[in-house]
Amino acid sequence: MSNKSEFDDIFNSNNNKDSEMGATINLPGIKEFLTKSRQIIDEAPFEKYAIIAIDIDFFKLFNELYGRELGDRCLEEIATRLDRQCKELGGVAGYFGMDDFAVMIPWNEDYYSHLNRQINDHIFKYNMEGFYPSFGINVISDNSLSISSLYDRAVLALSHVKGNYTEHISVYSEVLHDKIKDERMLLIEVQKALQDGDFIFYLQPKCNTKSDKIVGSEALVRWLHPKKGIVPPNEYIPMLEENGYIVPLDCYVWEAVCKWQRSLIDRNIKPLPCSVNVSRIDFYFIDVADHFNKYTEKYGISHDLIEIEITESAYADDSFSFKKSIEDLKNAGYTILMDDFGSGYSSLNTLRTIKVDILKTDMKFLDVSKKFEEKTISIIESIFSMARELGVTVIAEGVETEHQLKCLLDMGCTYVQGYYYYKPMPVEEFEKLLTDGVKIDYSGFCYHPSEQLHIREFLDRNLYSETVLNNILGPVLFAELDEADNMKVVRVNEPFYKLVGIDGLSTEDFIYEMYKRMPDPVEVFLNIFHEAQENLLTGAKGDLHFITTDQRTLVFHSKVFYLCTTDKKRLFYVSIRTDDMED
Repeated sequence: MSNKSEFDDIFNSNNNKDSEMGATINLPGIKEFLTKSRQIIDEAPFEKYAIIAIDIDFFKLFNELYGRELGDRCLEEIATRLDRQCKELGGVAGYFGMDDFAVMIPWNEDYYSHLNRQINDHIFKYNMEGFYPSFGINVISDNSLSISSLYDRAVLALSHVKGNYTEHISVYSEVLHDKIKDERMLLIEVQKALQDGDFIFYLQPKCNTKSDKIVGSEALVRWLHPKKGIVPPNEYIPMLEENGYIVPLDCYVWEAVCKWQRSLIDRNIKPLPCSVNVSRIDFYFIDVADHFNKYTEKYGISHDLIEIEITESAYADDSFSFKKSIEDLKNAGYTILMDDFGSGYSSLNTLRTIKVDILKTDMKFLDVSKKFEEKTISIIESIFSMARELGVTVIAEGVETEHQLKCLLDMGCTYVQGYYYYKPMPVEEFEKLLTDGVKIDYSGFCYHPSEQLHIREFLDRNLYSETVLNNILGPVLFAELDEADNMKVVRVNEPFYKLVGIDGLSTEDFIYEMYKRMPDPVEVFLNIFHEAQENLLTGAKGDLHFITTDQRTLVFHSKVFYLCTTDKKRLFYVSIRTDDMED
């Protein structure tokens, strides 16, 4: 396993500021800034002021990507803008080395917004997308406190959003102070837990719905606290992602999984592929492909035993470095999974330009009311359709109920992961499944091109003639129900005409004659149609009776599907089979 120094190197080498910035900036240093701030406050004791600490996120990375000369010029221009604006407002700007600035100005949100806009406009001028300024604001409520203490509070507020991808502004408060204090204590515990090996991983199987067998697993980190027991991931993962310390934890898990796979081989237990999670921030701080290659080489395992799960939001990063990392992972032979697909970040263009082997989509959004189920199912079906078009396998994640599984099976889903099959389990329990072998499938995730055939192809007149389609479908009719549940047959196909044996009538007369020959009460029809509307994917079945012209009674074994609602009329598709028809 990795030791303390390795993780310190990973984290600190990317978070420590470069102390040798070459920018020439004519702003007060920290001592002069504090002195001038004190003078301004003392001269206008009844004015409300704020100290704002400013930092450019990941500026060291900007220097590495675009060069120190451009970075220095950018900082010099930011300093010039801050100095000019502060003098106009009756405040002072300071520069404390690296990319750390501070201003002390009369507090007015309009003033702050203007400063923010000035910096951001400048950053956009340099196309510095992703390198945004973060602001820690301390609105001074007690002028008697030392300026250094007031500045420290601004820095504390800044630390809460520094490196955060969604928030860039934080205002100091006692509540925030306590929150940051708690987070710092938690971070210290996390660092110690990494050193002491208190982080472990559980495994959740991925299953083939056709055989109910396990084809792989996902490693999920768990913190085995010596006093608290298992600490839920949601209590520390978001905090680690915010401050960047998720990187050493991710590396810790990656290596632990590789080491475990090696131990299986050494014990003559055939391993299955295991996926590990890669955070978006990992790509900013380390060479991800290099780390995986290092761990797999260290433990002598094949790259196809380690699969890489990257959350969909990470693909919003369209940078060259991100794409290069994905390309390096693919070239090294790792399977790439896009996790949480459908959450709204990715696009068809992303899937076109970045090679992904497997899409993982979360089925928990199937837990919706009946009111929204139709739209939800349409969204899921569109995901599966897109995957078929791209030749990509789909894993449905978060499958917890029989209803969810049934919906997925009706969509042709082959692979699922979730509580319905298995909860995340300790490594020892998963190993028992491996050694038993009965529930294991080593064929992996297979994409079958035959699954690409879908309904649009049947609508292609060049592919099938109308006669062939009618023979495939058999007797079919379309019926409508209005708001009062009045039913009307709106269309039938040729096999249905032949089945009922009524010829030589107009469509309207035919439908009237057909109704006369169906003795079942209308409630029988309505019950089937209502059930079909309740079960969008599976439809409903029911037997209906029909009296022929020679007074024979046929039993129509009907299958009904709800199609849509137009102008307050619900349209249904009805297929018919009789006992004397061939299957």
